[in-house]
Amino acid sequence: MQMAKQVVANLRMLPIGPTVSIPFVSERVEDGAFLAGKIHEAAAEHMLDELVRTATVMRRLRRETY
Repeated sequence: MQMAKQVVANLRMLPIGPTVSIPFVSERVEDGAFLAGKIHEAAAEHMLDELVRTATVMRRLRRETY
């Protein structure tokens, strides 16, 4: 994981903390569609909330920089 953070930083990207972990993903696929459980939905919502928060801050920084 630490190596991925270095790559992301070198590409001038900002890593965010929250993730959506899907262990045994093949068990969650039915007829070619992924069936999310409540835990996946909650994790995705948390991750997207963090992405919006980060994007808002970064937007301000980009305006000041350029």
